[in-house]
Amino acid sequence: MHSGIAILCVTYFIRGAAASAPAANVLLPASSAFVASACALLTFTSLPLVSATTADEDDYFDSFDNGDDIDDDHDDEYLLAPHSIFASDDTDTALLPTAAKIIHLNAEYSKEKAHERNLDNNVLAYITPWNNHGYDIAKYFRGKFTHLAPVWYQLKPDRRSPNQWLLTGDHDVDRGWIKEVTEPVQSDGEGDVIPKMVPRFMVADLTQEDLQGLATSEASFSNLNSLIIKECKKQNHDGFVFEFPYSAYTPHLVQHLSREAKEAGLEFFLVIPPTHGDGGREMFGREHFDAYKELVNGFSLMTYDFSSHQRRPGPNAPIGWVVDNIRRLVKDPKDAPKLLVGLNMYGNDYSSTSQDSVIGPNYIQLLRKYNPNLKWDRKVYEHSFLYTDESSGNIHEVWYPTIESIKSRVQVCNQLGVGISLWEIGQGLDYFYEVL
Repeated sequence: MHSGIAILCVTYFIRGAAASAPAANVLLPASSAFVASACALLTFTSLPLVSATTADEDDYFDSFDNGDDIDDDHDDEYLLAPHSIFASDDTDTALLPTAAKIIHLNAEYSKEKAHERNLDNNVLAYITPWNNHGYDIAKYFRGKFTHLAPVWYQLKPDRRSPNQWLLTGDHDVDRGWIKEVTEPVQSDGEGDVIPKMVPRFMVADLTQEDLQGLATSEASFSNLNSLIIKECKKQNHDGFVFEFPYSAYTPHLVQHLSREAKEAGLEFFLVIPPTHGDGGREMFGREHFDAYKELVNGFSLMTYDFSSHQRRPGPNAPIGWVVDNIRRLVKDPKDAPKLLVGLNMYGNDYSSTSQDSVIGPNYIQLLRKYNPNLKWDRKVYEHSFLYTDESSGNIHEVWYPTIESIKSRVQVCNQLGVGISLWEIGQGLDYFYEVL
């Protein structure tokens, strides 16, 4: 482990703490103007970027290396990787991956180390019904995960009754699998480890009127919240993950849901969006983090889709951008463990006419078919490769995680004291999970 990481982290927290006085932990008001802004977002109205950092904190990136060997295509400040963390003149290029090595090793892992943890804080793993391999990964490596979040539930407005909601997805609940993955397992001398079951509940099919109701109507948000709590108690879940992109605009909902969860003995994780630095409004900033941090057990930060969000080929989650998203939210290092930084287990395949998601089996198929040369981008700490489609003649650019990219992010998260949330474990390669 490079000593430069510790220097970076100390610099980060000292500068952040000195930059401004602690913000009061007060819930933000659900004023009519505040809700109107959220409704405007719902109709894709462009709003100015709101910064959550101060001028004194802007020099944090002074420790980042601009380098002379930078790709002209990636000249954004968010693509700069911390030089003091990773730059090394003695990098053994023989250890860098090749297509042949990945094909040979991707399905192999040590059963003896399957439950040894390399992360210091919480690791929340999402599992989706449409990628069934995730159910197996959760069993094989369950000692590495503190929380398992199967993506089962949706909350939709009941169009027959005002301020009422419908819960769907309970048919996906697999009691047999839950029993298997919550069996105690020995993990790295820590004794018996039992992952906690915290399924995701996602709010879907919203209109402006629905959002207005969740922000201002107790009848609406109390009905929605009661469905979550009742289902968790019915299924004996340990808690839940709540995904709702406008949570910053609905403080009364979050406060009520927190109170209900605590009374029921349930853990509550809130999904929050990153900032992409593209001129769009910051939908969840430090003021929201500070207002909600005592109400939740953790925040699941969606730090992925950096390039696809901007509709351009490029890295999935430049490491400098990931660090910047941590920096803009966390001021006090004591709060860092509550932030679970998103780590993508999937990639993207770009061409002039398309952009498609890539998961493990597709990736291995591409490596077998084209035997490409993998390129390591030292600015973003991700691998990519090019290939030419045989049928169309189009050139494709593929970005997908590798052991090296994952190790670098695990290292940063440990040094900054944050946890990790994995989207999602059915999409990765089996040997990825050894480094977690």
